[in-house]
Amino acid sequence: VDQDPEYENAVQFLGNMLYEQKKYAEAEKIYLHHLTLNRQNPHIYYNLALAQRKQDKLADAVATYRNALVLAPRDADIHLQLADVLHQQGKTAPATDEYLKLLTNAPAHFEALQTVTALLIEQNRTNKALEKIQDALKINGTDHRIWYLLAQTYQAQENLVALSKALQNALTRDPSNPHYRTAYL
Repeated sequence: VDQDPEYENAVQFLGNMLYEQKKYAEAEKIYLHHLTLNRQNPHIYYNLALAQRKQDKLADAVATYRNALVLAPRDADIHLQLADVLHQQGKTAPATDEYLKLLTNAPAHFEALQTVTALLIEQNRTNKALEKIQDALKINGTDHRIWYLLAQTYQAQENLVALSKALQNALTRDPSNPHYRTAYL
């Protein structure tokens, strides 16, 4: 039976309103109902997973984000949220993989780049971190934050010459940042 689009929109609105009011359990129920109306919309799964995460139902949120990715495999927001939940659960390797998938689709996504750089350094995978940072620099070589991530990676590799150059590039792009002047001294 085809559902009335106005009813479906009203259900979505109600779920979002409850979520904004921090009534996450009620929002979850509404989103679950919404899925009975439309299982082909990845945003319903996304919103459901957000509500689940706010209730610390992390395993449920992971499964729900994965369902959303079946419908929207290149959606950067869904990959980011899934990676964040996996990271929150302490699942470093799967979280890293998810951040890397996100960066395949959105190489200059700073939040993912920042987190995956830290995770890769933690895992002693600095060459992979350098690869991702260099991809981002090709897209946005003027972002001082990316240059700073590069400096952090070179520090982990104990490459002081490259570290100095990367810090200089960060400082050139944001001369007002006092952290760049004192970093690694």
